[in-house]
Amino acid sequence: MDVFYQQRDLIIIYINRIEASIEQIRQLNVRTLQEVNQNVAAKLKAQLEELTADTSKIVGFSRDAVKILHQSRKGDKNVRKGQYNFVLQKLQASTRTFLQVQNEIKLSKRDQIARQYRIAKPNASEAEIQEAIDSGRTDIFNEVMLSSRVSDKQRVLGAVQDRQKELAKVLQSMTELQEIMLEMNSLINNQQDMIDETETHVVNTIEHLESGVVNIDKANKSARSARRTKIIIFWIVLLVIIIIAIVVAIEVVNNKKN
Repeated sequence: MDVFYQQRDLIIIYINRIEASIEQIRQLNVRTLQEVNQNVAAKLKAQLEELTADTSKIVGFSRDAVKILHQSRKGDKNVRKGQYNFVLQKLQASTRTFLQVQNEIKLSKRDQIARQYRIAKPNASEAEIQEAIDSGRTDIFNEVMLSSRVSDKQRVLGAVQDRQKELAKVLQSMTELQEIMLEMNSLINNQQDMIDETETHVVNTIEHLESGVVNIDKANKSARSARRTKIIIFWIVLLVIIIIAIVVAIEVVNNKKN
């Protein structure tokens, strides 16, 4: 089998694994949120983080493989282009879905932190809670806990810190996926630029050809006009010669009579 198609098939295998993993990640996140047993929940979270990291790596591998596929010059150009666009768009769709799932996880982590914050400080405003979450600072929660009436402050604070770490990992993963999406968009834009450049060259070539045809037409018209002028001059000169000859002949005849 051609190397190009082997590379394409490998990318499709990667993408299928990504899509399968995305669904598993979504289910693991739901199970983690619903699990009341702390030990079981901890194991589910570990599985979720491991699967998320592995899936992110596969997305990166697929992105690199698509770049290599794009550089291939073997086989029919149009066929290569069609296959390349197919796997690129398929990978884009999978990565976009992965980002959506990661965003769902991010929101669930934020909700967990917000609930813990409200437990520690029931009268906290939504703006205050969101600011505390966005800051990622544990000292803010420490201060809240010191003035809180919650009995098990250390447990609550530990839970908040764990959620913050998990949220940071999710945000990092999303950032990496967004960068990959930008790279793939760049590949599409570069390909479109190449197409546009080719079309521009074709248009310019046609315009030059048309301009050349016009110039040739003008030259032909000028040549025909010049030939016509020469013919007219020839007949005029010939006519003058004939007239002169007639006049001379008449003069000669008259002289003989005299």
